[in-house]
Amino acid sequence: MLQRVRIRGYRMLRDVDVPLKPLTVLIGANDTGKSTFMRALQWIGRDLPWSGDLSWHRRRAPIAIDFEGQWEGRAGAFTKSSVPDTGNRITASRGDAAVLATARAAAQSAVIVELPREGPVMRGSAIADSQGAPSVDPSGSTSPGLLDHYLRKDRARFDRFVKEARELIPGLDDLAIDALDASTRELKCRIEDGFEISANAKSSGDRILLFFLLTVLHPTPPSLFMLEEPETGLHPSRLGKIVELLRSLTRGERGAPPVQVVLSTHSPYLLDFVDLQTDQVLVFRRGADGEAKVDAVDPKRLEKSLKVFNLGEIWLNEDEAGLVGESAPTEPGQTT
Repeated sequence: MLQRVRIRGYRMLRDVDVPLKPLTVLIGANDTGKSTFMRALQWIGRDLPWSGDLSWHRRRAPIAIDFEGQWEGRAGAFTKSSVPDTGNRITASRGDAAVLATARAAAQSAVIVELPREGPVMRGSAIADSQGAPSVDPSGSTSPGLLDHYLRKDRARFDRFVKEARELIPGLDDLAIDALDASTRELKCRIEDGFEISANAKSSGDRILLFFLLTVLHPTPPSLFMLEEPETGLHPSRLGKIVELLRSLTRGERGAPPVQVVLSTHSPYLLDFVDLQTDQVLVFRRGADGEAKVDAVDPKRLEKSLKVFNLGEIWLNEDEAGLVGESAPTEPGQTT
C-alpha cells in the first residue's frame, strides 16, 4: 500500500507531501483539490500522458509524483514524472526493479468511483460462463451479472452477500436473479410475506448499500479504491456501516487481498466514524493564489477534544482550520 505521496506541478497541487494509511479520508470545501488528488494517484499506474487541460503543464512545467510504500511485504520508493514534449517516465529512486514492477501492477487497477445521484440501476448484461467475475460498476449495470456469476460459480460468496444484505436492508428476505432474456439480468428482492419486487423499485439508498456490499465482497477488487462522497443518497445513520464495510476491505477480511481506500466527503457524520489511530484524514484548503494546501490531521493535538466531541463535531464547528492547528478546538465554537 501507498504510505506517502508527494505531488508536484499537477493543477492546483503545486507541492503536496502527505502520509497515507489503508483508509484515508479527504475533507475540504469544493474546488480545493480532493478530486485532483485522486486523479494524480490513479496516474501512478498509467502510461497515458496527462490530459491537455493542465495549465501549468502547458506552460512547460514538469509534473512529478514521488510515492513510497510496501508491496507484497517489500518496501520501495519511486518517482513518476511527465515533462512536456518528452512524455511520461517512471524511475526507481530507491528499492529494486522487482518492487517497482509489483507497485506498478498494483496501481494499474486503481479506480475512482462517483455514485450516480439517483442510485445504481440493478439491471444489466449477463456474462459468459468462461469469463471471471465482472468488475463492480457504480452505474449498477454489472451488479446482476456479478451476482449471477456468484450463484453459478461461487455459491458461498452469493450466500454471504444475501446474508449481509439482509442485515443491511430492513425487510429484505432474499435476493434472486431474473433472466429477462438471453443477455439481460435483473436483481430481484424478496421481501416480507414472499412478495418479490425489482431491486430498481427499492430506494436509491438501498441500491447504494447493495453496491457497497458488492464492492467489498468482490473476489478481485482493485488495489486502490477511490470514492467520491459515499454519503450521497444515504441516511446519516447508515454511514457508520459504510465506513465499517470499507475498513473491512482494507483489512482483507472479505476473502480477497487488502485494498487501500481513499474517499472524499463533505459529511461531518461520516467523519464521526473515522478512527485517527488507524485511519488518515487529509484537510484540503486553497489559498488566494489558487494553490492547494493539504495537511494531515494530528490525533495527538486533538486528543483532549476527542474525549468530549466527535471528530465530525469539531470539523463542523471549527472548520478545516480547527483540525490542523490554526485554531484551538478545545470547545467547538470557540477559538483561542
